Amino acid sequence: MKPKRATIGVILLIIGILSGCSLMNQPVDLPISPNQPPIIGCGGLHSPNGIEQHAPYEWDIYGAGYDPDGEIVTWIVRINGETFRVGNDPNRIERSEKITYQFPGEGWYLLSITAFDNDGASTTFTPPPDGLLHIYEGGL
Repeated sequence: MKPKRATIGVILLIIGILSGCSLMNQPVDLPISPNQPPIIGCGGLHSPNGIEQHAPYEWDIYGAGYDPDGEIVTWIVRINGETFRVGNDPNRIERSEKITYQFPGEGWYLLSITAFDNDGASTTFTPPPDGLLHIYEGGL
């Protein structure tokens, strides 16, 4: 009399379990989702200098955004070759940081804001169309 295939399968499974083998010890290839970069934007806001006084070309430059799979820990702001680092506190609740910058006068200035997340991914914002920010008295 021939044993049925199901019976042979059960016998092989019992032998495997008794010998320390199991399907649970086999490596499983699970898909790993890649680290997603932060999603950011930029803003500018005229900054007061003293009581009711404004420096003519002083601006708060800030980045704002979030990280879909973590958190933003560092912001790098670059203005005409100068680099400013803000943030770097992974326990922050806020999702924006700012610097105050005194522009020398009216004109066009190169600007970029980069956000880094807690896993090292980054996103850079530059104003359209060429990464240039137009500064003029009373406006941006």
